[in-house]
Amino acid sequence: MSEDRIARGSVSEPARMAEAGSPAGCLIRLAWLLGGPIALAFGAVLLGDARQESPLAGHLLIGGTAGLMIGLRYLDVHHLGGQTANGEPATPQHFRRYAITIAVIAGLIWGAAMWWRS
Repeated sequence: MSEDRIARGSVSEPARMAEAGSPAGCLIRLAWLLGGPIALAFGAVLLGDARQESPLAGHLLIGGTAGLMIGLRYLDVHHLGGQTANGEPATPQHFRRYAITIAVIAGLIWGAAMWWRS
């Protein structure tokens, strides 16, 4: 019977679910999943608007949001028992892939907004 529980992975399931289901973990996941992309889009709009004299707000919003998203995902994976889309525990490799992807996407958004502005 215990081999069956180990094979199903239910031995550590209650501990993992309790940590992953915390309110702090939920808020952090919402921030990097929903809030981050919305803020990146808003930053692109601010940066691409040629009517503004200074594009500083757009630069800061895009760069700051990308950094904050990466930091929140780090916190989620390393301290709050973050999970993948399939419900499996996220690993440092998942974090590295996410960090690189966000950095590239933020750079592309920044470049497109600067091109649009000119």
